[in-house]
Amino acid sequence: SDGYILCDFAVDADNAYSGGAANSNDVTSLPWYIASYVYGAGAQQYMWENATGETRAVQDPANPGGTRKAATSFDGDDFYIDFVASQPGTFQLAVYALDWDNFSGGRSIILNVPGDSAALSSFQDGKWAVFDIHLPTPQTFRLDVIDNQPSGSNNTISAILFAGYTPVPEPSAATVLLTLGLFRLWRGGRRRAGQGR
Repeated sequence: SDGYILCDFAVDADNAYSGGAANSNDVTSLPWYIASYVYGAGAQQYMWENATGETRAVQDPANPGGTRKAATSFDGDDFYIDFVASQPGTFQLAVYALDWDNFSGGRSIILNVPGDSAALSSFQDGKWAVFDIHLPTPQTFRLDVIDNQPSGSNNTISAILFAGYTPVPEPSAATVLLTLGLFRLWRGGRRRAGQGR
């Protein structure tokens, strides 16, 4: 409900390899608390099918009742996406993994975010991993897509969604006054200790 990144969704051709993963290949609507994102560690992109009625493919937000797209950000090894959060708070980050071409033996990946991880396997029909992200300050955080399968298969994700943002609560007036009072006591104690030498 807050925003999304649809991997390689801007490409309009079947079986199209886009090379190194680029934000310009994605269709995005970043939430107000995410300033930017960047792919790293060799991520690549591929459009399996540009128009399909299969519901395991990703829905087009510009045409929800129309055809869908099956595309991916991937690599044969680990890769990551760094997000720059401009606001502190708590929100959900959901990652959709899809093994569109039914890789022999199935695919298996581990998704890591700060403080949490999830293992996904056999996601030919698509699977979601949903994480609660807690950021006490504006900062950069990372989604790692980690290889967890035999060699020869790629680690694939197709969409990232954001929802449920809650801001960090402002400190109450009582908390501010207590903190200020403790600081003054500490500073006064240091001064008295210095005078006694």
